Amino acid sequence: MSTGDKNDWTRKSDEFYERTNFVNCIVTVHSKHIRMRKPNEIGSQFFNYKNFFSGKLNSVENADFCFISLEVGSCGLSSKSMVI
Repeated sequence: MSTGDKNDWTRKSDEFYERTNFVNCIVTVHSKHIRMRKPNEIGSQFFNYKNFFSGKLNSVENADFCFISLEVGSCGLSSKSMVI
């Protein structure tokens, strides 16, 4: 994936604003806990702050709501700051 030039970033920001009304955004970041049974011999690695075991679905989408990046199965303990 190329970094693009200033015009690309401005165009992406304008598209995002037109569709969502969010200023100065180019992508959205989402994270979803997927409840699961405790894996054998894992300990507390998949135990999340909501007090259940979960895997995570982390995603980054563009203004067209298309996935740019998708990660499935990270520990329930991880946060959005660990996605990128």
